[in-house]
Amino acid sequence: MANSYRQLATVYDQMMSDYDYEYSLSLIASYAVGRGLDVGCGSGKFTIALAGKGMDMTGLDRSSDMLRVAMDSSRQAGKRITYIEGDILDTPLGRDRYDLVTAMCDVFNYVVADEQLLEVFLSIYTSIKSGGTLIFDVSSRAKLTDLVEQGQYVYDAEDVTYIWTNTISQDLVDMDITFFVKEGESYTRFDEYHTQRIYDKQHLLDMLKSCGYVDVECIDRGDRYYFRAKVRK
Repeated sequence: MANSYRQLATVYDQMMSDYDYEYSLSLIASYAVGRGLDVGCGSGKFTIALAGKGMDMTGLDRSSDMLRVAMDSSRQAGKRITYIEGDILDTPLGRDRYDLVTAMCDVFNYVVADEQLLEVFLSIYTSIKSGGTLIFDVSSRAKLTDLVEQGQYVYDAEDVTYIWTNTISQDLVDMDITFFVKEGESYTRFDEYHTQRIYDKQHLLDMLKSCGYVDVECIDRGDRYYFRAKVRK
């Protein structure tokens, strides 16, 4: 994962064109009040959208390249957002700081060990104000196993082509992606390697409850699970 997102930042939004941003934002909208933290903010789409709803937003991401894209997009949108470069696994989040924490587009699929994810949930719990909310999504078992069954997937557009190969072992999905990005009259090749953990929804519900979250719920949309959890008032 050390190589993840370094060059991907330039084509990330195009690669995520099939993600249902509208539906995800509809789940978040009624909680978009006060101060928010967008974990794994990537190119800043959710961060900027929530700032547009009047929230005081902070975006956290470990990729400096993704953060540069996010900052450029924020300036173009006229939104003042604080961006922090850091990994959710070891970045202190503070106490009672946020009314809403989001982690969208598979952020927690990338946390591959139960012990690590428990620490993340606890860190986020501590950072949320009394009565505040955590909202996140993960790719489902059905989606990730389907990717593996496809073996190899090829996407070919005018300015970018990528070849995506997936393998699975003990609920860990290894993704090797080779990109060819058009630059002028030629193409530049780069390679990305990612690993995602398959999490069953009940397992995540149990983990959240064990960390003290209340009113925990999951919406199962087949390819993706959406979770909402509250910090006790």
